[in-house]
Amino acid sequence: MKRINLDRSWECLESPVSLINVLGLMKSDFNWKPVNLPHDVAIEKERDKDNPSGSGEGYTAGSSLFYKKELFLDEKWRGKNLILEFEGIMWIAEVFVNGRLVAKHFNGYTSFLVDITKHVNFDDKNTIFVHVENTHKPNSRWYAGTGIYRHVWLYVGNKVYIKPWQLHVETKAIDDGTAILEIRSAVANSSSETASRVMRFQIFSASGELLLSNKQGFDIGRNEGKEIIKTLELKPFRYWDIEDPYLYEIQADIIRDEDVEDSASTMFGIRTISVSPKEGLKLNGKSIKLKGGCTHHDNGPLGSASYDRAEERKIELLKASGFNAVRLTHNPFSPGFLDACDRLGMLVIEEFFDVWTGGKVSFDYHLFFDKYWEEDIENTIKRDY
Repeated sequence: MKRINLDRSWECLESPVSLINVLGLMKSDFNWKPVNLPHDVAIEKERDKDNPSGSGEGYTAGSSLFYKKELFLDEKWRGKNLILEFEGIMWIAEVFVNGRLVAKHFNGYTSFLVDITKHVNFDDKNTIFVHVENTHKPNSRWYAGTGIYRHVWLYVGNKVYIKPWQLHVETKAIDDGTAILEIRSAVANSSSETASRVMRFQIFSASGELLLSNKQGFDIGRNEGKEIIKTLELKPFRYWDIEDPYLYEIQADIIRDEDVEDSASTMFGIRTISVSPKEGLKLNGKSIKLKGGCTHHDNGPLGSASYDRAEERKIELLKASGFNAVRLTHNPFSPGFLDACDRLGMLVIEEFFDVWTGGKVSFDYHLFFDKYWEEDIENTIKRDY
């Protein structure tokens, strides 16, 4: 799917207006503030020792925020599939498109997708409206921030398309200097007819040189999803390592009548990891000691706003200090942070949750864990692995 960044030209309103009246906000004349994303309002607000957030959250104030963005769609996208990706919204989020509630999300650290295909129009502007509720305190043991603090994307795909987050490469084995790679790509067909297509996988070097290309045909039923799995062999190859974090790119194309109907791409490294009581941890067959520590998701004076350069700079500083690994405390981090780890040679221990069914503060994720933990784990694994 084509991926378009939607970070620019949002408006934000902090208001005690109840959710009962939220639809009226779209038509009423309020004092909206222009903002670009990522955006963290908590870092802008005065702190007070009497705020119920307490010392864990740095005595920050809670907020109830409303975001809106007007979106005009290209006529060429009519009849295509349209999916929004929110990389992270802190805290409870509700997403409206043209006045209709289309999604709710209860984890401030996990990304989520919203299919808006059936809720948009092409003859007039579309209004994306997001309500962020973060007034119930305390809900964290550290500074968390408030708002749409990571990127927002729009995916545009044809009737047969590769699902967002679902192009993966796994190193299955290294055999006599050959990397045996398993490629997995999840495909969907939103049309009312069975479709016959060709999937093409291409692997490129870090410099953009085409190293390998493979095609295979597939059929997919109407309104069906399926996974295309292919094993490819790459020789010679270059390992990903903490001292030489070499990355390849894989591109997947769905081809119809010799034309590319849909595409997706992702970066990947070739490496092996093993652990045993006798030999300990090995990376690419060599013993390695993890040297690092824990880090939280915020960026100091920038608050929780996840700017790509800030995430990259964090890894640069840790690498310069001798780190080769980080433990992400205590939730999934932004794609920008993880991409920087891949590029710069940093091993990652990524945690899913700080709490399960038992809470550590009054209003943390334990209130929602029972209902949403599987969805959050599934989304994170698809996005990050």
